[in-house]
Amino acid sequence: MAGTPPDAGVVLMMPDDFDDDVKKKENVLKEFWRDKDGNDRAHAFNFYRFCQLLEKQLSDNKPLGSTFSPKNDAVRFRPHPGMGFPVSELKAVETSEERPDAPPTVRTTFMGLYGVDSPLPTGYIDDITQRREGHEALEAFLDIFNHRMMTQFYRIWRKYNYPATFEEGGTDKTSRSLMALTGITDSGDVPASRLLALLQPLVRTTRTAEGITSVIRSQAPNTQVTVKPHKVTRIPAGKRARFSFSAQQRLGDHLVLGSETSDANYCIGVEMFTEDPTEANGWLPGGQLREDVFTLLRVYLGCDYDASLTLTIPMKLAPLPRLGDRTLFAGYNVVLGLREDNLDKMPEQVTMKLGRIRDKR
Repeated sequence: MAGTPPDAGVVLMMPDDFDDDVKKKENVLKEFWRDKDGNDRAHAFNFYRFCQLLEKQLSDNKPLGSTFSPKNDAVRFRPHPGMGFPVSELKAVETSEERPDAPPTVRTTFMGLYGVDSPLPTGYIDDITQRREGHEALEAFLDIFNHRMMTQFYRIWRKYNYPATFEEGGTDKTSRSLMALTGITDSGDVPASRLLALLQPLVRTTRTAEGITSVIRSQAPNTQVTVKPHKVTRIPAGKRARFSFSAQQRLGDHLVLGSETSDANYCIGVEMFTEDPTEANGWLPGGQLREDVFTLLRVYLGCDYDASLTLTIPMKLAPLPRLGDRTLFAGYNVVLGLREDNLDKMPEQVTMKLGRIRDKR
C-alpha cells in the first residue's frame, strides 16, 4: 500500500550490495572447475551443471539468486566482453589477485548486456568491447543487472526442469503429482519411484505388447523382446470331474478330465534374445535383473494376466559344464557335451525358460 513503510526484515538491494568486497563466508569455495594441474576447465561445464555443483558444494548457503542481495551468492556472473563466436556457455573463471576474498567472476557467453549476445546498441558497448579508457564504470554498472539476470534465469530453469528438481525416491512435488495421476502407490514389492520410468505404458487404459517391451527394455536395454499375446499354458482346473449324485456333470458341458486344463487367453509369451554377457547372467535365478523385471511386470500386468519368459543366448555365452561352478544352473544355462574344442559343432543358440511371473517362489 502507498505510504506503508517497508518491512524492517526485508533486505533491499542497495548499490553497495554488488561490491565484491564482502565478508569471507564460512564455507570456502573449492575451485572444482580446475583440473589436477590447476588449469581452468570452466569452458567444459554446462551452465546449469556448473550452478548445480556450486550449490551442492555450498549446501549451507541459500540457493543462487534466492535473496534480495547478491552478496549472498558465492560467485559473480559477468559476460565475456569479446565478440568472437562462442564455443561454450562458460568462458573462464577469474579471480582477483588484489582482492583474494572477492567472489570469483564467471564469464558467460550468452544473455549478457555486453558481449556477443548484447541487445544494446553498439554505441553503448563499443568501449567495453575495445577496452577503451573509462569502460570500467559502464561495465560495473551493467554487471549489476548481468549477475541478477543470470541467477534468475537459472532459478527459472531449476524450478520448471523435471530432472533438475527430481529428488531421491521420487519425493519431489512433480514426481508425487505424476504418481498420483497414474495411480502409483507405495508397495512392499517395488519402490514407487522405480515406476516413474514406466509412466507412458502405465497411463494407457490397456496393457499392450509395446508396454511389455518398454518395461523390459527399461531394465535390459540390450535385450531384444518379442511378445506373443496368446501362449497355451496349463492351469489348475476349477472343478474336477467326479462321480456324484448331488453335483452331476455331463460330457460336452465344460467337463474337464484331470486336474489341469489348457488356456490360451491368460498367459502371454515373452521371447527374449541378448548377446550381452552381463544381461545374460542377470536373467539367471537370483539375478537382480530377473527380480526387477518380474516385479515390474507383475505391477504392469496386474492380477488379470500372467507372462512366461524365455531367453535365447548365443552358444558362446554358455559356460562350460564343470562340477562346482556356481554360475551353472540346471535347466537354464547347462549345455551337456559342450567343450572348448567342439563349439563349432554345437547349435548356434541355446534357449532357456525363465519361468512365469505368477509362479509361487
